[in-house]
Amino acid sequence: ISFGVDGLSAGLKQKAMNKDGYSKLKVDKKLTSSMKSAMKKITIRTGRKGQVVKFVQKMVGVKQDGTCGSKTVSAIKTYQRKHKLTVTGVADYKTLLKMIGG
Repeated sequence: ISFGVDGLSAGLKQKAMNKDGYSKLKVDKKLTSSMKSAMKKITIRTGRKGQVVKFVQKMVGVKQDGTCGSKTVSAIKTYQRKHKLTVTGVADYKTLLKMIGG
């Protein structure tokens, strides 16, 4: 399965996860079991920094500075509400999976 959401692909997410040290995934633009497993280790919340934060910021429509602050948390909550996810303000596995179209 190869896919993209709003011009972003699983490949961009894979690169971000690799750069931030969450995984060493093959960048193949596919949602694999290895990618899902690595995603379960990620929780983007206030204070987190990195490329995965930038990916989340892009998906929720806020400035991509790579730091999860109050505006990012608020936008994550709005995204979760819109997509009928549990509203926590934390980009967890289910939220990230929805963001990449899984």
